[in-house]
Amino acid sequence: MNTIINNQKGLALITALLILLSLTVIGIVAVNSSNIETLITTNTKVSKQAFFLAEAGGQEAKETLRKRIIEQGSTLDDQINLVKGPDGILETADDLPFISKTLGAGSYSVKLTERSGPNITLTSTGLGPLNSRAVVKLTVKVDVTPGQPPQTTTTTVLNPAFGAGILTNGDLRINGSSNINGGTHTNGDTRFNGSGTVTGTVSAHGSITTNGTWNTGGKTPNDATVDVPSVTDPWLAQLKTTAQASGTYHSGNYNFNGSGDLGNQIIYAEGNLTLNGSIINGTIVATGNVTINGSSQINGNGVIGTAIVAKGNITMNGSSDSHGAFWSNGSFVQNGSSRVIGSIVSVGDITRNGSFNFTANGNIKNDNLPKVTTTVTIPGTTGAATFAVLGWKQG
Repeated sequence: MNTIINNQKGLALITALLILLSLTVIGIVAVNSSNIETLITTNTKVSKQAFFLAEAGGQEAKETLRKRIIEQGSTLDDQINLVKGPDGILETADDLPFISKTLGAGSYSVKLTERSGPNITLTSTGLGPLNSRAVVKLTVKVDVTPGQPPQTTTTTVLNPAFGAGILTNGDLRINGSSNINGGTHTNGDTRFNGSGTVTGTVSAHGSITTNGTWNTGGKTPNDATVDVPSVTDPWLAQLKTTAQASGTYHSGNYNFNGSGDLGNQIIYAEGNLTLNGSIINGTIVATGNVTINGSSQINGNGVIGTAIVAKGNITMNGSSDSHGAFWSNGSFVQNGSSRVIGSIVSVGDITRNGSFNFTANGNIKNDNLPKVTTTVTIPGTTGAATFAVLGWKQG
């Protein structure tokens, strides 16, 4: 009986020891598991920190590159040259970081890598606590078309005197009711008698006198003189040669009774010329006086192609409208009620008797009028630039 009791006590002790051992093993396993979970959690945390550092570096580098190129006018080559090491080759050990920064217990460093034309990769390495490390790569496209600076060039254009409206080196006298759609300038005096309207500015190197009711766009007496071109002998000689070659040269006074499109011909008279017809697209030239009893018309496209030139005086009679550039070395006198559209340039006085209607039109296309060489500035261009993210990857 005692033997049975002693055997049972030994069995209980063994069982207790086994249970104690099992609990010890379970405790050790539980502690190790907890430590592993803690390590996993810590590793996950620091890995994320390294990743966020790498991502922050990539985003900062992208924005820095964009600002320098798009907003500050740099180029991709300029930025690459800033980070190349002494060997002058991209993606070697001596390259400098494009940007680098320390944030708390971590840091990031970004290098320019994998250049392919306008494309460049920003390789950002983030270093977190516990030697954690992450790499993020951003591939961006930087496409820049450089702007062009302003350029100057010379060109030949119609003498601007023929686009000035009414221009005389002498006096301007308007007698009667008149309407002038444009401006006037005299290197002498201006006198308006009667009533009327001038939509542009009335300017004169001398005085401006108005008798009656006149509405103007402004008056400028004592203004600077303006260059008024003269009908010169060398210029006449050139037109004479052209007219002789085409069979439209007349050695004395000439009455031109023709009408229609002159096809840009020169009708040249070595003396006085009287225009009785209605013409378009031509140049009427006289070494003496020109008397206009007819008219000149405008093209269907609104271009004035007719020029009437006299080394002496130009006198307009009648009531037919005349479109053209009227240029006299002497005086310009208009009688009757005809309307003039284009420009009047006179070295002598300009006198208008009776009702006068004038409309300035600078759209004159006549190759026989004198031209000047002028400097023209061609505006520059601002250029164009595009910046786009083509790809992103980790590692």
